[in-house]
Amino acid sequence: MKRLLAVLFVPCMFTVLIAVQAVAADDKAGAKREAQEGVAATLKVPLFSTSFADFPVATVEGEKITLGQLNDALVSVHEEASKDKSAGKTDYKPVLDRLINTRLIVLEAKDMGIGDLPEVKSSIKEYEGASLRELVKDKQTSGVKPDKDEVERLYKASVKEWKLKSVIFSKEADANKMSDDVKAGKAFDDAAKESVAAGKAKGGEAGEFVRVNKLLPQIAGAVYRLDKGAVTPVIKVEDGYVVVKVEDIRYPDDPKARADAEKAALEEKQGEALKKYYSALVKKYAKIDKKLLGSFDFDADNPKVEDVLKDKRVLINIKGDKPITVGDFATAIDDKFFHGVERAAKEKKVNAEKVDMLDSLLYKRLFDKEAAKMGLEKTDDYRNLVSEYKTSVIFSMFIQKAVVPDIKVNEDETKKYYDEHIKDFTYPEMVRLYDVAFGKLKDAEDALAKLKAGTDFKWLNANAEGRLKEDTPGLLSFEGELISLKSLPDDVQDVLTGAKAGDYRLYSAPGDQYYVLYVKDESPSTEEPYKDARERIAKKLFGEKLNKSVEDWAAKLRAAHQVHVYITGIGKTSE
Repeated sequence: MKRLLAVLFVPCMFTVLIAVQAVAADDKAGAKREAQEGVAATLKVPLFSTSFADFPVATVEGEKITLGQLNDALVSVHEEASKDKSAGKTDYKPVLDRLINTRLIVLEAKDMGIGDLPEVKSSIKEYEGASLRELVKDKQTSGVKPDKDEVERLYKASVKEWKLKSVIFSKEADANKMSDDVKAGKAFDDAAKESVAAGKAKGGEAGEFVRVNKLLPQIAGAVYRLDKGAVTPVIKVEDGYVVVKVEDIRYPDDPKARADAEKAALEEKQGEALKKYYSALVKKYAKIDKKLLGSFDFDADNPKVEDVLKDKRVLINIKGDKPITVGDFATAIDDKFFHGVERAAKEKKVNAEKVDMLDSLLYKRLFDKEAAKMGLEKTDDYRNLVSEYKTSVIFSMFIQKAVVPDIKVNEDETKKYYDEHIKDFTYPEMVRLYDVAFGKLKDAEDALAKLKAGTDFKWLNANAEGRLKEDTPGLLSFEGELISLKSLPDDVQDVLTGAKAGDYRLYSAPGDQYYVLYVKDESPSTEEPYKDARERIAKKLFGEKLNKSVEDWAAKLRAAHQVHVYITGIGKTSE
């Protein structure tokens, strides 16, 4: 087994002080010097171990950047880092530099008083409350498990596949005749063969298993709740009228779909648990004056909002805490509507929201009360969340106030960039492709001939014999997306050379795979006009200048502050 290790060059200050005092008490000058300089030790620790998450990898003016923080940053930048744990793919230096630069800029921002700005303080205070409430929710849902039956129901609904037999008619009367015959007891297959033989219909063969997203909406709606062997009524489609039989149903294994179902079922159970918990808190602590609440008509023709905002009457008494007044409630409603309560009242929107708004206001107060009771403000989880948020807010505000105002992008710069990178602003030749794949050349050739003779592509795609299954290894799939011709394999490009909208082409791929390609649409290569590209270019150049300016600030600040880096590398070892 291979494990990633971080190599740290760490000053062991506390240990050294003890040792110096024990063995060299008479050498006070030497002890003082050793204590100031420290003695360094090289330490190898597991990068992803929570036991070493608090180890310092760097310090900025004595404030440490921990191994855990570096690891979190690496995971966010390199999404695959935590999956393959490959040292070759873990480039920690730029990520660590960014963490250091952020700390330096935050120090400068605090010196400038940015941390004391009202909007910064307000944002942090709001986040502190929200974080505490989220931690309360986490504690209440930590032991919740998803309902197994619900997981299975959601999973089956997402992976359910049907094998269908369909018969398409050009005339509704003929489709109704077959449908009536089947209802009267005639076998679907017999009725389908008779209709096809009489030239009234096409189809009747069983297709491959398909999921709901591969079916036309009207067909999906008709077959979704049918059992195996059941037949739909007549369904109107673009090309005629269809009667469909559910030949078979299956639920294939799909780990991702199961994980999604488990997540959805868990979230449902967590929601139920939180609702129950909130109801218990309301019953325990809150007494609502329902008569007073019912007396407010915020949708009145002339609501006196200003008077209500000043109303000190108690709407909810909260045991052991200050009450929620009418004014508190009205303020929350006023904040809810961006364009003001008066406008919302004229549109008759406020009364419908007032119960939910009261719940929201009471939820905050009760969960804040519980957070205080649990002492969550003293936990490392809370402190770390708030510390990271403060850093991000102050950093962002510094960028807005000290960096952004000095960055300008003029017309000459954007035009020059456009001229020098014209290839980047050239629309490639595009094609919208559909395909049918076969395992035998003859089947593909027969299908191509039928299409050229006028057979409907959708019908052939669903009913042609010899088609390869969707899970065939190496199978190409073109499902109508508009794609660049140059993005296709060279041999596919060769086959499609000169193809126009409505053309069919035969492509023979390695591994006995033969494709009939249908060019639904095509567009030639064209240059994007400068006026259309200008805004994107300006944003790109602005971003480049912004990054450069931040790097310049960080370099200047790094020269003026004490920065120590202890990590010397990330490597792997075998066990």
